[in-house]
Amino acid sequence: MFATVRRYNVDRDKLDELVTRVQGVEQIFKQLPGHVAYYLVRSEGGTMAAVAIFEDRAAAESSSRVAAKWIRENVADLMGAPTDVTIGEVVAHG
Repeated sequence: MFATVRRYNVDRDKLDELVTRVQGVEQIFKQLPGHVAYYLVRSEGGTMAAVAIFEDRAAAESSSRVAAKWIRENVADLMGAPTDVTIGEVVAHG
């Protein structure tokens, strides 16, 4: 399994709207080959983390391009570029 993890800093006043809009990307990820799971994590401090799990590296890398395009087209007004993007093999899970 492989995962992509993206972290974003978001204005606290925009978090609720962002969460509402991001629900649309879940459906896109579910249609990607090799999709396993998608999670959106909201911290109290205004940081959002998106975690997507895929069966292989190619699917994870493809999802990164899909996510970047979706963000530009749907939520760019609410957030900037990711502060950190990690794509890698899942080496432990429970």
